[in-house]
Amino acid sequence: MPDLTIAEALKPPPSLPRLDREVLLSHAIGRDRVFLMAYGETKLTLAQLRRYRAFIARAMKHEPVAYITGTREFYGRDFFVGPGVLIPRPETELLVDIAIKKISEHAHAKKKCAVIDVGTGTGAIIESVFLSLGSSVVRKNISWFAVDSEAAALRSARKNAKHQQISTIRFLKSDLLARLSKRLTSYDELFVLANLPYLSDTIYRSAAPNVKRYEPKSALVSGKDGLDHYRRLVAELRAINRAGARVNFFLEISPEQAKKLPALFADITTLSSLEIVPDLAGKSRLVIGVIEKTQNKSSA
Repeated sequence: MPDLTIAEALKPPPSLPRLDREVLLSHAIGRDRVFLMAYGETKLTLAQLRRYRAFIARAMKHEPVAYITGTREFYGRDFFVGPGVLIPRPETELLVDIAIKKISEHAHAKKKCAVIDVGTGTGAIIESVFLSLGSSVVRKNISWFAVDSEAAALRSARKNAKHQQISTIRFLKSDLLARLSKRLTSYDELFVLANLPYLSDTIYRSAAPNVKRYEPKSALVSGKDGLDHYRRLVAELRAINRAGARVNFFLEISPEQAKKLPALFADITTLSSLEIVPDLAGKSRLVIGVIEKTQNKSSA
């Protein structure tokens, strides 16, 4: 096996994106990508080269790089990820951006507030929001909940919370908000974050091999049109709102659902805003809005 420098090792195979090769080589030698760029003439040891080539072989068979390395960067932090748990996507960072802004603006010390991450997966969304708010008064006066129906996802989310030194978030096994709905009616203001399964059967069939072969289908597909989970979630939000809570929602969608999902809110008379937010590529990515607090709980 010939001696190779870092720069030489990063050249093949061209069918694998350069970024993936860099991430895998960084993992193989225990150095960050900055080191690779600065010390390209450094020769790899035999053990390092063997590890790297083994990683490349797995990636060439469409195994996700995040599963090979066991981590994925999201919102500037590394999160543990593994088989059975959906890998966080860069486009989901938009949800975090907007949630941080809205929570900072509307959560007040005089209100009883809660942030709920529905279908938390790795916990990357709620943990990124929590950490980005720092030690602010806003963060301290909020109750934090993360729910998922899959035990593997909750194990991953708890592991990440421990790694990020977060002890405030309560993780619950729940089908959407089933285990939380009664408790949430006692809050004045809710911020509901959701990146639920939203692929239709048709879109899933055309998904990349690394997605279909390795990532959990249950975290990706939601019925024929991809909206089954959101239909149920909207019904639960409506019920919680009728009991008196003001609900701010942030829902990640598939772009083709931009015209369909707002119809799920059509019969909610207290809906005060509804907005479709595009991502950096100009594709519809989020549905955000507010269901105002009902004036009289007893008449709800």
